[in-house]
Amino acid sequence: MDRPKPFPILRLPFLAIEEVFKSLHPIEIINLSMISKRAKAVTKHMTFYSKYDVCLRINEGLGIAIRVENKLMSCTFLMTSDKRMDGYVEEYGNVYISRSVYKYSKDPIEEWKLLSAHLLETFKKQTIHLLFITLDDFVNHNVPIIDFLRKNVKSVTECQLYQKEEENDVDEHAAYLLNNLKVSNKLDSLLHIKNDNFGGKIPKNLKELYIRNSEWIGYERLLEIDCEHVTLRDNQITNEQWNLFLKKWMAMETNQNLNFLGLDYWDLEEFRADVLYDIPHEVVDGGVKRVLKNFPDETEEISGGIDIRRIDGKTATFFLDYNVLSMSCEIYIDNSQWFGYESLLEIDCKNVIIKKNRISNEQWNSFFKKWIAMETNQNLEFLELDYRELDEFRDHVLNDIPYEVVSEEVSRIFPCRYNPAQKINGEIDIRRIDGKTATFFVLHSIWNGSFLMCIH
Repeated sequence: MDRPKPFPILRLPFLAIEEVFKSLHPIEIINLSMISKRAKAVTKHMTFYSKYDVCLRINEGLGIAIRVENKLMSCTFLMTSDKRMDGYVEEYGNVYISRSVYKYSKDPIEEWKLLSAHLLETFKKQTIHLLFITLDDFVNHNVPIIDFLRKNVKSVTECQLYQKEEENDVDEHAAYLLNNLKVSNKLDSLLHIKNDNFGGKIPKNLKELYIRNSEWIGYERLLEIDCEHVTLRDNQITNEQWNLFLKKWMAMETNQNLNFLGLDYWDLEEFRADVLYDIPHEVVDGGVKRVLKNFPDETEEISGGIDIRRIDGKTATFFLDYNVLSMSCEIYIDNSQWFGYESLLEIDCKNVIIKKNRISNEQWNSFFKKWIAMETNQNLEFLELDYRELDEFRDHVLNDIPYEVVSEEVSRIFPCRYNPAQKINGEIDIRRIDGKTATFFVLHSIWNGSFLMCIH
């Protein structure tokens, strides 16, 4: 039997070519664009790339992701120096589909730059949707990478800054990044800045600013912040300085765009006595319920609170949100290899996030049996672990525990760490002896995913 003749796609009329391209996976489009100069030229003329978002990851697993707007899909190139991994494809997810292709190179960083530049040029992108960078992974390459980004993109919509080891000094490279790249919408920093005179500039007009270790944010820097939603954890600003800050806010002399400020747990009566002592304020009765913004684009019903007013009539309400601000109600362990089964049983918190744990399937099985019997973690409302497939979890952990597989056609709303109203399709339920239900489900992101348990 004769082999079928190749179909000359590039000889079709342009509209026909574009319809063919629309059916292709983004990774297939990039691979096609590399075949020849003609293929590259044709690829660059497509008109539907506005629905694509480009995300870049710079850590031990260099990555380039393409997220397809309005579709639960991401496509990722991962650079590797392991020749055996070249061309290897991973795909997971049922609702959110994520496909990763490994690309071998003797020099993964330079290959990552070349591929990133090619992809940005092909898809006509001058903005990176998400930049995820771990500053102590490629210390000697940070400045050249930042220079590459400065040359090839005009702005970064969302920037996430990390470091692996707290003792590593990343101040200089963090400042270089912040002073040379324009971040337009959101900045998350989990860095451990060492120098109180840190030279990095906080971007202006952000929608969201989150600084996990904000000891270096002093009073003067606080006055310079110009963002809508600000969270400062572990800050060292004194009561007197907060008093002055609020007076300046009321006089419209600082932070006029501020819609939300999140700090570590602070008793309201203590805050009132130590900060608001000479500021006019109103204590709202606990029986009064109001709906206030607590996340960008999210609201929450609160009871009571303390109000102050700005000279233009705007009101600021202080309240405690135990799911977000209170350290006593949430535990987050990022590197939990040391965290064993006995420690798990001793936790008594509402929200628990345990990453990179080494608890075995048999131990998780025992834990859930104890939870069902109300012998442990009775206050638990939310548990987040590293990504794992639901089917694998069902087979290896719930193997002798009664459960119910919920159809993917059934939609339910659950509170999650970054979204208090996350819509979920298809899950696994187990029930406690008091009638409470625990629902297990998976959330996918650009780079990885999380396995979650919500109790309701």
